[in-house]
Amino acid sequence: MKYDQIVFGFQGGGALGAYQVGVVTALHEAGYYPNWVTGTSIGAINAAIIAGNIPEDRIEKLHQFWSKISTPDIFDTDIIHADMITQRLSHYWSSLSALLFGQPGFFKPRLISPILDLETSPDHISFYDTSELRSTLEYFIDFELINHKKNHHAIRLSVGAVEVCEGEMIYFDTEKHKIGPEHIMASAALPPGFPAVRIEDKLYWDGGISSNSPVQYILDDEKYSVALCFLVHLFDSYGVTPKNLDDVLKRRKDIEFSSRFSHLANLRKESHCLKYTINQLAKLIPDDKKKDPAIKEMLFRGCDRTISLVRFLYTGNPADLSSKDYEFSKKSADQHIKRGYRDTKQGLEKSPWLTPIPETAGIVLYDMAEESCDLPGTRK
Repeated sequence: MKYDQIVFGFQGGGALGAYQVGVVTALHEAGYYPNWVTGTSIGAINAAIIAGNIPEDRIEKLHQFWSKISTPDIFDTDIIHADMITQRLSHYWSSLSALLFGQPGFFKPRLISPILDLETSPDHISFYDTSELRSTLEYFIDFELINHKKNHHAIRLSVGAVEVCEGEMIYFDTEKHKIGPEHIMASAALPPGFPAVRIEDKLYWDGGISSNSPVQYILDDEKYSVALCFLVHLFDSYGVTPKNLDDVLKRRKDIEFSSRFSHLANLRKESHCLKYTINQLAKLIPDDKKKDPAIKEMLFRGCDRTISLVRFLYTGNPADLSSKDYEFSKKSADQHIKRGYRDTKQGLEKSPWLTPIPETAGIVLYDMAEESCDLPGTRK
């Protein structure tokens, strides 16, 4: 099947974003090169690294970035094959290290706690200083390539952020804006950990506090006719009954940042199917009838776009703690990358998205998490 648009959409999720690297690596090896990448928070950073490098360098740059911001594990053990208690202790100490000391090239604790600031601006109110992130982004991302539309390697980039005062979710998009490091930092500015980022005369926070998945922005775009969208999500709304306080915190985070994807996807599928059906029925209406103003207005609401949505999802690990999104150990990052790669390779073996979309639908969602439920550590 030929597509005029291949889209990668990345959810935010902090340290879990390493999973997206594994997914992209497998898709790259299979020959899926995006025309458009979009994301929120850490997903925006991964998206920008892809858009800001030529295809031959993208995977290496992604791996190098994650190697830079990860730190050695305190426990010198094989975390994958260790017992549950050892794994959780390892995760706990690594996340505690991130809280106390920050992550290299990403963020570091402020010397003065924001609690002591009685009145200042949002771009100074945070527990961590993210100024180091700018130089890291400039090292791994070619912003001239991102903004050079005439370069044949240039692809579209969109990153989501929230305007602080109005609370409006907006996307910085290379089709409308010249994107720099500050736009990527704004998308990843999760309060109160990270400060708001000032762009021109407005302040922006992490887009994940409004909508952690770019799927709605992708579906709202009407510039393509046949699209294949790979969505890589990091929080699973499905889960088990919590058994302790940390389970409660983890469950809340999963539900909050899963962005109500299933509900949103079903609503958009229903809407798109209706529009697509109108377009199909229009073919049966005689040309002279189409000139009737009322019928003409009805037919205008139709669309002929076909969309294949493919979702890969980090479904969690029994040893995960509520701090999984800021547990940046090298071992965990490698484990997430391998998990994403494995899930995607398994999905590629089936590639259900290659089958024709039903004429009565116009849009199909392939949830690869459901296809992978036989894997250890996934949903049951």
